[in-house]
Amino acid sequence: MTSTPDARPPAELQIQVHPDLAPELDLQLLREQVAAIVKAEPSVIRSKTDEGEDEGRYLNFAFKTSDRARLWRTLEAQLYGHPQLGALLRQSSMALCTGDDDWDDYLVLWHFNPDIEPDGVDEP
Repeated sequence: MTSTPDARPPAELQIQVHPDLAPELDLQLLREQVAAIVKAEPSVIRSKTDEGEDEGRYLNFAFKTSDRARLWRTLEAQLYGHPQLGALLRQSSMALCTGDDDWDDYLVLWHFNPDIEPDGVDEP
């Protein structure tokens, strides 16, 4: 079941984690937390995870969502606010979301580089 609060098409939200920036990050716990969010959050239409190596290790979590603001609030609270994962994710990840024109006007929701200021996710 998915929620559809407005007439916007589904958005894509991605979190990319760079484990080399936070070697003590518990990737298994992170995967478990993401799986629990996907299972419980009604705005998630589908999700996928992939990992690889491209000038360093990465782990991508991608979500198709009917409500980007709602999903971001959930991810921010349950991942970035997590007592074990939060600080390590803040130093090793970036979160991006499609805008109204897909990836042509994407939003930066979080970035490990403090010089990159996050965009806000507008409410419907």
